[in-house]
Parts: sequence; structure tokens; C-alpha cells
Amino acid sequence: METAESRKIHEERQKISFNVRQLTYLLDGGEKITALKEQIAKEIEQDPILNEGLKRYDLTHDEGRELGVKKFIRAWTLMRDRNELSKKIFYEVLETFDRSVGMRLFIHQSLFINNILTQGTKEQRDKWLPKAHDLSTICCFGMTELGHSSFLRGLETIAHYDPATQEFEINSTALTATKIWIGLAGQIATHCILIAGLVLGQGTNKQDCGIQLFIVPLRDPLTGRPYQGISIGDMGKKAGRNSLDNGWISFKQVRVPRENMLMRWAQVSPDGTFSTPPNAALVYGATVTERVASLIGAYTALEHAVTIGLRYSVVRTQGPQNQYIIDYQTQQQRLFPLIAGIYAIKFTYQKLSNQFETLNQRLEKGDEGYFLSQLPDVHANACAQKAYCTWFAADGLETVRRAMGGIAYLSLSGIPALIGDFGVVTTGGGDNVVIAQQTAKYLLKSFQILANSGVHPDEDSSKSSLFYFAHYFKQLNTNKKFPPHSVEEILKLPTEAYLDAFCFTSMQQLAHTAQSVQSSLKSGASFDQAWNDNLLRLVDCALMHASVYVLKAFLDKVESVNDLSLKKPLETLFHLFALVNMERFITQFLTTGYIDGAQVELIKRAQEALYAEVRKDCVGLVDAFNHPDFILNTPLGRKDGNIYPHILEAMKSTKNSTKIAPFWKTVFKPLRTSSKL
Repeated sequence: METAESRKIHEERQKISFNVRQLTYLLDGGEKITALKEQIAKEIEQDPILNEGLKRYDLTHDEGRELGVKKFIRAWTLMRDRNELSKKIFYEVLETFDRSVGMRLFIHQSLFINNILTQGTKEQRDKWLPKAHDLSTICCFGMTELGHSSFLRGLETIAHYDPATQEFEINSTALTATKIWIGLAGQIATHCILIAGLVLGQGTNKQDCGIQLFIVPLRDPLTGRPYQGISIGDMGKKAGRNSLDNGWISFKQVRVPRENMLMRWAQVSPDGTFSTPPNAALVYGATVTERVASLIGAYTALEHAVTIGLRYSVVRTQGPQNQYIIDYQTQQQRLFPLIAGIYAIKFTYQKLSNQFETLNQRLEKGDEGYFLSQLPDVHANACAQKAYCTWFAADGLETVRRAMGGIAYLSLSGIPALIGDFGVVTTGGGDNVVIAQQTAKYLLKSFQILANSGVHPDEDSSKSSLFYFAHYFKQLNTNKKFPPHSVEEILKLPTEAYLDAFCFTSMQQLAHTAQSVQSSLKSGASFDQAWNDNLLRLVDCALMHASVYVLKAFLDKVESVNDLSLKKPLETLFHLFALVNMERFITQFLTTGYIDGAQVELIKRAQEALYAEVRKDCVGLVDAFNHPDFILNTPLGRKDGNIYPHILEAMKSTKNSTKIAPFWKTVFKPLRTSSKL
């Protein structure tokens, strides 16, 4: 049925300045990958288990949980025998459609199987991988504790080795050692890859060997009953992802054989001799995987929300002149930077994940030296990117909700579920504030190496996140300034000028912060006190560093585009994203003296000028994300723009929409009867 709304969005598409399909190919990495994504999306759409449609918003907690398990089994069956590329694409499409099921797959594939591959011996891989493949073993990942989360060295779960029986005895040594937020543990996990502190010996011979990974059986796979010494249960209803069974686990004198410690890097011999790993950080490999993967969640959630919000804004009218709300500058200011941010995060993920995959491939080929040399930078960068990108996305989802007005408070809009489902990512897998400090420590250490020796701290610096360190370290004492002094001059800046601005200011900020930390130490403060005294600056250093890498990834992608019709809108988005980030870090730019107060206003005015450019192509820029209507799962994001009949029909179709309330007789009838007396 043709409506004013469907005609409007059709008119918008007629004005797009580029070939949307070609931009989709660019975003996906080629025509073949786009075809594969569409094929997988069609499989999911037509699958009666995986695609429940709008019924999702009416399911009870128990109904959603049962369906979630069925979806996980069905999705794993469809995914497990695919090649690596197809498996990766399947996960991304399903994660966009259903984040609870996507997390189930991530836990089983990335936190179980990948840990066996990277942390296990050949014998352990031979034993556990077939069990994972056929789901005879479903494994959760036990990291977070009631009293400890991102601070892994503070974990209180202990594995004590007994050489007499060649077993580890595992205990939760305090109430606060109870594992919580463990995905799949609530109801279905049969095993757990447990992060615990390894202890050898007794008394004066007691040896703390740091945290290690152990495979611990949890439940009888036939009955579902927990084994002796295992206390385990579901955490209850959450703000989102309620079809995922997050659980709690406590251990009391639980014994597992020596072979259940993952021993590729660190080993415990039968007699209790400990062989240290070549790098203690190796055990953190799983956290790198999770933090890199968090960027998928960031850009897919934003793609999902912004597509809905943008299409709604294009056809929705408001005001005395019935103006389309997308033409209000306030609406553009909220939505257009998010479009630019999606492109930035997506290109960042592609760059970072390729780097991490290359690292793992070198490891698989036996090049452990290269792996170990690059791991610290990849780990620090993954921490920074998770913090930067997931905060951007979480804030962006709420921005979309507000931009859409009251209708986005409705579950059927799809927006509340996105906010609830994604919100946990800013704290799960490492709280962003905490892991940003891990990046800050890495940056300070690298800065000190460079300051003390003049040698770049990374032997493969061109590929690391520190690519700019050596060059901009030499500019520390220069009086460099942001060159433009008018809106027109800002709009004419070459794209690389923004990267230069961020590299210079990031190094200046890091130098000032390092000096401030040293001043605190010289005044007699302990390291912990000096750190806390400068904590806000240190976190900002990590986020500023992250933004440098994001801008570099975005710029590299733009410069690789040969099609001028695609390059122009991408350059516009890059300029907008860079200016929005300059405003985000305006304190740093001002305090380092790189910009002055007058230029702050110019930066805002330049953004407004760019909104007009993005406005011309905004529909095409979100169409290029190529999410079919069933993925968006809301009438408000329909590609044909025909939102009103379908949202009204959806509301009418909800459970008990037109039925008389069941409490009418028990609550209101007595009230009415008594009122007659």
C-alpha cells in the first residue's frame, strides 16, 4: 500500500549521490561477502526456530529462556561445520538479530573452543574439541567474582595442587569468591573454563603461581544436576539479554585431574613442579578475544538503532508546517554523528581484528616469539577500543531513543531491547574504566622507554597502536597550533590534518600526565596514590589514544577508495567524526594549547555545515548497512517507510491488547458496587 511516508522515503532514495550497493560491498569487504551475508540472513529469516518475529516482545521470562536454548542449539548446528569466513559472518548476522543467542555462540566458540585452541596442549585439543563440536560438552567461562571483576589478580577462587593424587582442589575461599555473571552457567553449562589462582605446596613452601585456566565439570549432562561441591544457579532477571542464562557458581573441595589445567604455556608436573609461561600475559588471551569482539556488538547495535531512527525521522512530520523531523538541525545533530561513528567503528574493527587474526595465525604456525612480542600492544589497544567504542555505542543508543520521541519507549520499536541488551558490554568483559587504565599503564611505560632511551618501544611500530609515538615525541616542545581560523578553512582541511591534530595532542596530553604522575611520586605519594590522583587524566589518555587509532583506521579506508562517488560521502563522514571528537576532547585540545577559545565555536559551526552534506545522502548511508526488515524487527524501521499501519497492527496484535483486563472483576467491580451504597 502506497502512503505519504512510502512516497517520501522513495523520493529520498532518488536523490542519493552514490551507488548504495557499491557502498555495501565496501563495508562488507566485497561482493562475495555481501552475497554470503544475504544468504545467511535469508536462512535465519526462514528458520522457524531462529526467527520468532514480533512475538519476541511478548514472551515471558521462561518462554524466552527455553526458546533461547533451542535457538542456540539450532544456530550452532547451522554454524559449526562452516568455513571460518562463513562462521564469522553467520555469527555477525545472528548477533545483529538476537544478541542473547549471539552471546551464547560467542561463549561456546570464542571463550571455550578458542581457549582450548590457544591455551591447550595437543592432547587437550584432541580431547575437548570433539565434545564442543557435538555439544556433548557446553562450557561457560568463569572469570568475574562477586567481589572482583576486572582486577584478575584479586580473584579469590583458588586451585591447590595435590601431588599425592595428581589433582587440583578448587575452592571459593570467601563468599566474595562466588563466580557471577557467568553466561550459560545459570541452566545449561556442563563445564566451566575457570580462571583461578594456582597454589602449590604448603606452609613456608607455599607458592603462588598466578592465575591459570582449568576445565571444571559442573553438571551431570544427563540429569542436569550439579556435581558434589558445586553450588550453582541462575542470577535472575536482568535489564537485557534475558534469554541468556547468566549464573553464579561456588566451589567447595572440588577436585579435577592435573590434565584439566590448560597447559600449553604454563605446566604443573606430576610431582608439583611449576613451569612458568614465557609471558604471564598469555592467560589474558581470552580477554583480548572478547574485547575485540565487543566492537562487533558496538557497530551492529548502532547500525540497527540508527537505521530505525533515521528511517522514522525521514517520514515523521512535526511542527506547524508539518516539517519532516530529519530536517530539524537538532535531529541531524543527534543522528548524523552516529552514522559517522558507525563507519569509524566498523573500519576500526576490521583493522584490529585483522591484526589479531594475523597474530593468532603466526602462533598456530609456531612463531611464538612474534606472538609474544606483539601481544602487549594488541591487548592494550583492544582495551582502549572496547572502552572508546562501546561507550560511544551505548550513549548513541540512548540518543536514538530520545531522538525518536515517545514511540521509541515502546518495546515494539526495538530500541529498548537494544539499549538493554547492549548496555552490559560497557562493564562485561572488563569494566571500561578499569581496562582503560590497563591501556594507560602501557602508554606510560612506552612513553618512559622512549623518553629515557630515544628508542621506539615497539619493534614493529608501523603496525602497532604506537605508530605515531616517535614522530610526535619529537614535537613535544614545539608551539604547534590548529591552523584554520574560519569555518571555510576547517571545511577545506585535508583529512590527514585531523589525524595530525589528534596524534600531536595525544602525545602532549600523555607527556603532561606522565609529568604529573612523577610530580606526585616525588612529593612522597605512593604509586597507587599518585595513580589515583591522576586517574581522570590517565583514562582520558587511553581514550585519546584510542581515538587516534580509530581515525587512522577510518582514514586508511577512505584513502583506499578509488570510486569518487563513494569517496566523497566517506570523506564528509570522516570530517564530521573528527570534528565531533575534537569537541569530545575539547579540554585536552585547549589545555595543551593546540586550539584557542575562538576555534571552539568554529568547530561547532563546521559540524553544522557538514550536517547539510550528510542530509543529502543520509538514507543511502544507512541503507548501505543492508539490514533486512526482519533483522530490524520493528515496523518503525521498515525499508518502504510505511510505518503507521504496521505499528498500529503490531500494537493490536500484542497479547491481550483488546481483551478486558482479567482483574476488572476482582478490583474494579467491587469498587463500583460499593460506590452505589
